[in-house]
Amino acid sequence: MVPQTIMALDAMPLSPTGKVMRQQLPRPEQGGERRARRQSGTAAPPVAQDLLQIWQELLGIGDLHADDSFFDLGGDSLIAVRLIERVRHGLNAHVSLSDLFDAPRLGDFAERVARAAPYEDKLPPLLPAPEQRHTPSP
Repeated sequence: MVPQTIMALDAMPLSPTGKVMRQQLPRPEQGGERRARRQSGTAAPPVAQDLLQIWQELLGIGDLHADDSFFDLGGDSLIAVRLIERVRHGLNAHVSLSDLFDAPRLGDFAERVARAAPYEDKLPPLLPAPEQRHTPSP
């Protein structure tokens, strides 16, 4: 694996037992590079608010723009699967992982979502059966 960002720290935050406390590590600052691209680029197309909110929740970043790339913001394949499922079920759009890999920028992906056919989940929902919870599996 190749790190996306390298940061210099004065000291690593350590617990009393000497382990690195990951929660206290600073998040890499990626906003400066993104702001520079925004100022030099042309006006980006508007993005659907629902899709923007899904990206913000999954990536943990509040300030997003149509030119932002999913993978440059820290998205990985696991988050991508969650994103696709949320778009399919929440926005009712039939998109796939290849759509995200082909169009990783928010604005480009939003266009694909807008053009996508409605999503139809052909599998029945999994429902719990409380009366069978003690029955052994076949």
